[in-house]
Amino acid sequence: MFSKYTNILYIEYLIETGINSFEDGAALCMVDWEKMVDILCSKAKASEDQVHNFIKTYTTYFPHRKSHLQMCVAQMVRREKFGFQKFWLRVGISSQLASLEKLEWRNEIESLLENCPTGNSGRHLNERIKVMNTVYHKLGVYEVYGLMTMLELALWKARLDTYNDTERVEENWRHHCRITSGAALIVPEVVAYLLPQKQTH
Repeated sequence: MFSKYTNILYIEYLIETGINSFEDGAALCMVDWEKMVDILCSKAKASEDQVHNFIKTYTTYFPHRKSHLQMCVAQMVRREKFGFQKFWLRVGISSQLASLEKLEWRNEIESLLENCPTGNSGRHLNERIKVMNTVYHKLGVYEVYGLMTMLELALWKARLDTYNDTERVEENWRHHCRITSGAALIVPEVVAYLLPQKQTH
């Protein structure tokens, strides 16, 4: 009986053999790796660790290849009525989820994933699709909030750098330099433009 790690070693060996056999591994770059993830989940009934190890393996060998895992997972969730596993939803967003700056944001999304129904009825399928759309929307919203925070901090630093040593002794000089996204008119318009449109179906 092979362990999950032994299976990954076989995949690594095949990839290395392919890279050595074909110039620049061009043929392997054309492999539909997302389809293989689909097969692992829906056909092979692989565990979460096996799927993530597989993804880690091919992203390590092909770091510049654009991934479409979120789209792949969305197709699986809409298609597979039987044998659904909660971790499928996490497959397409694991790196984005880990990069969210606030723990409360990560916990909220993890709670949605954990409470996603796994039943086989049409109602359960529809609920899963709603959970998926909600997760993707919230993830997009929180990523935009994170970017806005980075923008605020960058603007603040730029303003601080304009002050000379004499001006910096002034009380609350750092506060006076603070530039926030609290503008009543501009920021709501900017955020509304940046946020993804929430799917309704």
